[in-house]
Amino acid sequence: MKTPRKNANPEHKLQVQVRDYLMTALPPSIEWTANAAGVHVSIHTANKMKAAGVRRGWPDLQFLFPDGSVHFVELKTATGSLSTEQRDFRDSCLRIRPPVDIWALCRSVEDVAATLAGWGAELREHIFFPEANEAARAAWKARMAA
Repeated sequence: MKTPRKNANPEHKLQVQVRDYLMTALPPSIEWTANAAGVHVSIHTANKMKAAGVRRGWPDLQFLFPDGSVHFVELKTATGSLSTEQRDFRDSCLRIRPPVDIWALCRSVEDVAATLAGWGAELREHIFFPEANEAARAAWKARMAA
């Protein structure tokens, strides 16, 4: 009998936690989707995805804000590092405009909340506590300055 690996895919666990958060906190005016490229699939399915145009290195989450701006979040665990393709994508974003505008590396649900608030999202969990959005924005600014 095969013993299951401990934490076989901790990044997937983080992405599911972030999805659960986004489903309740993100206002309906902000569209978002996840990139399935990081999901472990069969070789056959991977080949079909590649043939359909799925590319390595694209961020885990993409957001479309009401003003037409597009933002990207790459999720990594505390010890995870960017692949060469992910670094290339990040660098492409850096060449377009300042990095704080469209691309962020997040290592927790809290990082995602702070990043979205920093980008101007009025998170629904903070509707009755507007100061929470301000605190999230301040945390994001501090993280970006570090």
